Amino acid sequence: MTVIGKLVWFSLWVTVAIAAVGGEMDREARYNEPLAVYVPPLFRGFALEVLARRDFARGDNAAGLQLAREMVARRPIPAEGMAMIAQGELAAGRERSALAAVMVAAERGWRDSFTQALLVQLAVQGGDWDIAAQRLLALWRKGGHNDELRALSGAVLSRKEGLRAFNAQLRAEASWSNGLLLWSARTLDASSVRSLAHTLRRQRARLDCSLLSDGANSAIRSGRGEAVDALWQAACGGSTSNGVATQGVGKLWFTPTDELVGPFGWSYPVGLGVVQEVSRAGGETALHFSNSEIIRQPIARRMLLLPSGEHFVRAEGDAVKSSIGLGLTVMIMCFDLEGNYKKIGKFTLTKEGRMFSISAACVSQMLEIEAGSGSGELDFIVIN
Repeated sequence: MTVIGKLVWFSLWVTVAIAAVGGEMDREARYNEPLAVYVPPLFRGFALEVLARRDFARGDNAAGLQLAREMVARRPIPAEGMAMIAQGELAAGRERSALAAVMVAAERGWRDSFTQALLVQLAVQGGDWDIAAQRLLALWRKGGHNDELRALSGAVLSRKEGLRAFNAQLRAEASWSNGLLLWSARTLDASSVRSLAHTLRRQRARLDCSLLSDGANSAIRSGRGEAVDALWQAACGGSTSNGVATQGVGKLWFTPTDELVGPFGWSYPVGLGVVQEVSRAGGETALHFSNSEIIRQPIARRMLLLPSGEHFVRAEGDAVKSSIGLGLTVMIMCFDLEGNYKKIGKFTLTKEGRMFSISAACVSQMLEIEAGSGSGELDFIVIN
């Protein structure tokens, strides 16, 4: 082979190697975003999508739109490029152009979450609640729940028209519906939560009441007790059996240990040497407990929604009629709208009772009963 031939052959190999490296860098940029900026412009394909999303995220709409158009020019088939053009046009206030672009994107990639999210936004702005609800439901069914989906859900389901359209399209949904209900209890008003939960239950969605009860606790602590109660009543048949009062005013009968415990039912903490059992006689229950350790330990707790003002707590049962070592104490914790808590008081639980005060900032409370060494029985707690 002549010298010129060798040079040509070497040049071809160098060109192929550069192309291979450039192509590999571009593919890697999909998973390694900082690498996208170093991909040579000639080889940018996937990197263009990464760079465009970065520009849109930091508010540089013009730069993002330019990169999105370049992406479509190089790779016209995938839906992502047209979807980002639609995002840029929408941010610039050109809704007609945005709608045209997103419809093309939807035809090319109807499973693409980014495209579906844009469709929801456009439908909300245009007041087309059936389309908004349809695309929102598709996103929930697909999974990958994130802050963007929750924001879109708020935009649709906080409106009566959007909630009505969404409910009309619900069927026997999968377990993702539990996440939707827990989100709704933290976000929507109680009436909307009740409507959504009732529809899902009526359509025989795969609801997990134990999961809903456990997951609702943080919402109660942040002042969403009314919405949680609406969820529980509509989705799981209510928590008022056996005298469980949601607010916590009146006789608080103990929740049987063999029943599903709702968000406002009694729970019984596990402790070393602690045994709890709830007996039933007719419509009444009683808590039997023992603590074989010398330290005080919690035997029962529950959430309350007491209104502000003065209250009175007392107990009935053998445990308060006779001595059981160190006796029983009750601790009441207060939670504000941020979920922060402070102790209102901790005092001996007696038949005669004790006064305590709830401030207006105290949106929910937790009551916890502790027992010293010994055993006893509690019939019920009364709060007036």
